[in-house]
Amino acid sequence: MSQTAITLAFEQHLAELQLGGQPVVPDEFVLAYIPGLDLLAPIDRAAGLPPAGQIVHRQPVDQRGKVNANGVAYSIIMDTQVGDFTFNAMYLVHKASGMVAMVVHKADEDKFKNLTNRPGNSLVKSMLMEYQGAAEATNTQVDASTWQIDFTARLMGLDADIRLQALDHYGDAAFIDGGFAVTPGQGVDEFLVAPGLGYIAGLRALLASQQSVVVSQRPATLYADVYHAGTLLSDWHTHVEIKASSTPLTDYTDEAGYPHYVTPLATLAANGAVTDLRGRGGLWWHEQRPQAHTKDQVGLNKLENWSWSHSYTDATGGATKYATGKAVADGYNALNSNKLNAASYTAADVLAKLKTVDGANSGLDADLLDGQHGAYYRAWANLTGVPATASRWPSFAEVTGKPATYPPSNHTHDDRYYTKAQGDGRYAGIARDIKNATALGTSALNAITAPGFYYQSANAHATAARNYPVLLAGTLIVTEAAGVVQTYIPYGSPGTIYMRGYYGTSWSAWVETYTTANKPSKADVGLGNVPNYPATSSVTDTSNAKFATAGAVKAANDNANGRLPKNGKAADSARLNGAIDSENSTGSTIVKRSSSGDINARLFRSEYDTTNASVNFIMTQVDTAGNNYIRPTTPEQFRAGVTDNYYLGKNAKAVDSDKLDGQHGSYYRAWGNITGKPATFPPSGHTHDDRYYTKSQSDGRYLGKTAKAADSDKLDGQHGSYYKQNDVYTGSNHANTSFPIGHILTAWVHTNYATDNLNKTCKLYLNTGNYGTYASDWYAGYRGAALPGTWVYRGYGGTPGGISGGIFQRIA
Repeated sequence: MSQTAITLAFEQHLAELQLGGQPVVPDEFVLAYIPGLDLLAPIDRAAGLPPAGQIVHRQPVDQRGKVNANGVAYSIIMDTQVGDFTFNAMYLVHKASGMVAMVVHKADEDKFKNLTNRPGNSLVKSMLMEYQGAAEATNTQVDASTWQIDFTARLMGLDADIRLQALDHYGDAAFIDGGFAVTPGQGVDEFLVAPGLGYIAGLRALLASQQSVVVSQRPATLYADVYHAGTLLSDWHTHVEIKASSTPLTDYTDEAGYPHYVTPLATLAANGAVTDLRGRGGLWWHEQRPQAHTKDQVGLNKLENWSWSHSYTDATGGATKYATGKAVADGYNALNSNKLNAASYTAADVLAKLKTVDGANSGLDADLLDGQHGAYYRAWANLTGVPATASRWPSFAEVTGKPATYPPSNHTHDDRYYTKAQGDGRYAGIARDIKNATALGTSALNAITAPGFYYQSANAHATAARNYPVLLAGTLIVTEAAGVVQTYIPYGSPGTIYMRGYYGTSWSAWVETYTTANKPSKADVGLGNVPNYPATSSVTDTSNAKFATAGAVKAANDNANGRLPKNGKAADSARLNGAIDSENSTGSTIVKRSSSGDINARLFRSEYDTTNASVNFIMTQVDTAGNNYIRPTTPEQFRAGVTDNYYLGKNAKAVDSDKLDGQHGSYYRAWGNITGKPATFPPSGHTHDDRYYTKSQSDGRYLGKTAKAADSDKLDGQHGSYYKQNDVYTGSNHANTSFPIGHILTAWVHTNYATDNLNKTCKLYLNTGNYGTYASDWYAGYRGAALPGTWVYRGYGGTPGGISGGIFQRIA
């Protein structure tokens, strides 16, 4: 998606333009990449260009065209010489003033330039500004249709072509597996449409989630209604709607001009039964569908087209109904409830009952087989299939005069094979195209873009000017891809093949393919600097023109003189730079900690000169013999342990301990020695004499807070009628120029006077360009008669109606 906005600065320009200002025509595109740009966030219309580090390209406007009286399109064309960069924001700018007129935020887009091994891309970017009188304001007379390219028709054609290709593959409707299958829901009238994928009239329809549809009026049919829609500035995709109707629905075109394609999913019977109407499968299914709709062809020729019943007691229809699982289960349960228990009805009970009815004509005939006694089956005359003479049939090997081959019996092949007619229809065209290749003659290969087979029979016509990769006759094969791919096979140079591609508006360079007959050189595979030396596995070979194998390198390493074994030690492994370690303070040895982790040393030296302002411990030592450990001592411990004449004892006093800075305490009590004294002091509690009024005396002499003076209804001793009425403005004429002191007006100013001239005096004038409004000294357009008096600028009133208004008050 994208966002567009016209800036506040350009709106201000439009307001000034209405007052007679000069038009400012945007003349530059600025492209930028803004990291983390949120395409859902509104554009800040008060903002200008992004930081310089985010600007990736600037280019003057190449074309400006009139769309209509209120719309002007600005465009730039970036060819394959521009790049490489990525951008997601575009700004339409008036370069001289730096004013940004319009901003577009969009998805990331890449711009590449041509490189030796990669073709670049060309981009055309346009920005359309719409406002009242845009074409006249920018003096744009050229119609945009004369120079701008409209890809709409081509894009719509591509969409239609893709849809028709899918229609050829999938037919009118095809659904994959259980996609769009309809089943009953929870309620009586609820039906569920399963999520999944289908192809309807060639449109790929995806139902992302299960849909619930309530259909109370039945019988009815559920339909899938699909259409492909979007805008020029947004993604296009297929929309899916599920609809129920008691009357057939057909394809239609909506008010927006989008074609809708409708296909049935299932019928819904009055009792809620669902009959699936979806077509299924892919290309093969739909190629076979016209011949695969009979029971015989789908292997169900013995299955009768009967209805079904849930009841095991349903006698209607006789043998023309199928029993459902429920009917069978109910019948089994009914029989099971009335069965004879084996415990109470034994085999002896059954035998006793059979004996009571056994005998002639009883129907049991337990001593007969198919009504005959055993003697019947022993008689030769009653045997069937007896050979006339031979005792066995001859084996196949004993049969003479057999044919060498046998003609096949009549049979048909399944869908894994093509018939002759199908094979001829599919492949004869390919053989014909190869056999009847088109002669190239003197045509340039850049002009050959139609897919097919071509040939050049003359070396003289295969020239570099005609874009041939090699000056030899040969065969040209043109195929389609994202663009066009040409493959040239020269005659007389077997094994050498050249290829190139055409994309956008340019051909790539010819590249040569490598085969067993045209092998690459060392340089071609990045080994140009590697000599073609043989390998040797010998560790004593001194040749400089051989490479050693990995085995030779390993053997040389294993046999190197002086090599230590894997776990061996050097003769002086106990030394470091020739010195041994020691736990004692022995000179020229390596310090080794004792078993307690202690280090013995004669003396520690330090060259570190940074002092430590916070002394929490002092390192001290008891003696230099058995208790020579350096331990931390606190300052208190240190002071307590030092008792020589250089320090005072814990309870001692200094000689002048009764002085501060050499002065006794009496020095600091003298008023003259005190500094920073206040000039005055707050009074202490006291009472006033008769020179002052008390509160009650003041209340008796002065009016209270809510009281009125005797002449409080007068001003300078005069009533209100004394003052002339015309000192207060009561007029209604919108062209007045005379206003009383204190009156407030709004008049036109420029935006930058919002703070710069606050509380400054100026003149006001009638605005002749817009009757009934006023202009100030700070607005040069349409100033008429001056208003009398002195006016002061009190503040900025904003831009109501697109006008920059200031607030003024008359003070004299």
